[in-house]
Amino acid sequence: MVKQLVWGLLLISTWAGAVEIDVGVDQNPIGIDESFTLIFRSTSSPDDDPDFSPLDDGFEVLSQQKKQQMSWVNGESNHVNLWVLKLMAKRVGKQEIPSISFGDDETEPLPIIVNEAAANQPLNSNNTFFLQAEVVSGKAYVQSQILYTVRFYRRVQLAQAGLSELKVDDAVVEKLGEERSYNKRLNGVEYAVSELNYAIFPQKSGRLKIPQLALTAQVLMDRQQSRYNSYFNRLTTQTRRIYSNSIELDVLPVPDSLKNNHWLPAEELVLDQQWSNAGLQTEVGEPITRTITLKAKGVTVSQLPELMFSENSRQLKTYPDKPLQHDEKTADGMTAVFQQKIAYIPSAIGDFKLPAIEVPWFNRQTQKMEKAILPAITLVAIAGEASAVIKQERQQSSQEEPQNVESQHPQDQTAKKPESSGWKWL
Repeated sequence: MVKQLVWGLLLISTWAGAVEIDVGVDQNPIGIDESFTLIFRSTSSPDDDPDFSPLDDGFEVLSQQKKQQMSWVNGESNHVNLWVLKLMAKRVGKQEIPSISFGDDETEPLPIIVNEAAANQPLNSNNTFFLQAEVVSGKAYVQSQILYTVRFYRRVQLAQAGLSELKVDDAVVEKLGEERSYNKRLNGVEYAVSELNYAIFPQKSGRLKIPQLALTAQVLMDRQQSRYNSYFNRLTTQTRRIYSNSIELDVLPVPDSLKNNHWLPAEELVLDQQWSNAGLQTEVGEPITRTITLKAKGVTVSQLPELMFSENSRQLKTYPDKPLQHDEKTADGMTAVFQQKIAYIPSAIGDFKLPAIEVPWFNRQTQKMEKAILPAITLVAIAGEASAVIKQERQQSSQEEPQNVESQHPQDQTAKKPESSGWKWL
């Protein structure tokens, strides 16, 4: 009944030559957060196709289509041209559908009223769907992780829905995993919930503003049939747009006492290592491999410091592989993972001391600087079977050959060195 009354009150006909064009909307007043349907109707063909560009100033055109209807009454056919548009208003207050030109034919303006969106009240049992955003950050520092969660509650059927992209000024935003779906009861009302999680890393201190997110949904509508206004009654969806709450929080700078250190504000940090030989012992000319793994929760790989390894010495060569590094993303946040393999090859018997590896980091849980340490260790190089054979051959050679011959041909010793003492591990 309401829809029929709206159409009756808000229908304007215009005569342009011999062409009559009716203009109508399916509801009035309308909400700024919901779509409405605008229809132009003519029983004859206008002078030209319509120019809908005047609508762009005050309205967002969601869709438009042209339809034709045929009917038979008392043996006579009736032909109707329909131009159907779905719109959303850009401003509240008294608005106007402007005059639309169909070539030389023009329609009359149509007044409408646009109301404010209903307040987003999550616990209001009258709400059929709404967005709710929240953050979990503790004390937020520059370059530290802020967990942002947005939830879409609904108890209506949707044809489709789309969420706007989260963009925050002066911050890096990372989406965490895929959408999570579940049901939740609020004030005795059962809602279907869709949840998305993000990690936000502010890049400067001060006031951080996280803007509203907009969700545009096609809501399935239950419309009753009527002998009046039959086209509107066949519409099955309505476009609705809702917004989450905006959030503001303070971001602290790097503490003055820590500005000379590498700034790594993590929630947890683990530094570990594995050896191919747990006894830290290898034969001369044979590699022993060290795997160092660094995991830091609440930061990204780009924030990790460069790990320093011992340089090559004359009797212990170091061959690092290309490091493996990636960011793990879960609903709990980001975890930076760095893994480095290093092969050590001794060229002489002896003990080789490797220095400690240290990673200083700021613990956001305790608000204190901490240091992850791999202690200094000693590698032991022993004589293997190959080196023992070489040593024996050299001793026999020096006993059999005159001293002056050996000094005249020093290249003979190089020729006798076996391949296994160099790059066998490759």
